[in-house]
Amino acid sequence: MKRCLVLMLVLLATTAYAGVREDLIISVKNVQEYYELVYQNGRKDYFMFKYTAKVKSYMRQDGESSSWKHPLDTRRCSYRVSGFVEREGFFITGAGEFVPFKPFSRNYTAKFSGSSGTDVLDYVVGGHKTCGHYLDSFRKNKKYAKDAAIGLLTQIRDSEKNGLESRNDAKRTIKNVKELNVVSKEDIF
Repeated sequence: MKRCLVLMLVLLATTAYAGVREDLIISVKNVQEYYELVYQNGRKDYFMFKYTAKVKSYMRQDGESSSWKHPLDTRRCSYRVSGFVEREGFFITGAGEFVPFKPFSRNYTAKFSGSSGTDVLDYVVGGHKTCGHYLDSFRKNKKYAKDAAIGLLTQIRDSEKNGLESRNDAKRTIKNVKELNVVSKEDIF
């Protein structure tokens, strides 16, 4: 009876955990820019762009370790990492509330993205690599994606602050806009 119990514990202990190890979207930097919209009739509104640099990471391990019932170790790992910038637009009411304005929402993809996993050849010849094997590479790719997303955020914000894109968006999307001026938060509140 004891042997049977020990054998069952060994079998259960050698079965690998299969499933998602990480599935996250993390904000790594957040910046707000404030604008004053001046309409043709002289009326003014205030508007805010919120830029958020984010990193999306996903890691999964499938399969199970070898045992006397399952002689092949079929564990394999796959992961993906990418960076992006999310821009959201908000009108600011006289009461200081932020009202989302969907036409100004936009996602920009950072140039870096990384992925990896167990090669098909390794799988066919019986080799395996668990997610523990890829952790260093996964962490490095997350750092590269973070740096790429923050760099992209700075580039987009600077471009829009200088009026290249946000002014054109505002004049196309919001009717009767005459001017779009950069202001500080203190000018509004």
